[in-house]
Amino acid sequence: LITETSYAELSMILLQNVRDGNPTQKIEDKLATVSREELNSDLDTESEKKAFWLNVYN
Repeated sequence: LITETSYAELSMILLQNVRDGNPTQKIEDKLATVSREELNSDLDTESEKKAFWLNVYN
């Protein structure tokens, strides 16, 4: 699931899991290893970039 999910979707799942009290370690591990280049390549639009960072921040 995690390897096939975009980073924008992954950030939404992370936020939902935090809110629901569900485990987040696998998502955190994946996000901890992503390169800036890979992230920029995956987040195509400014909206996706903004949503990603807001979700991860919250």
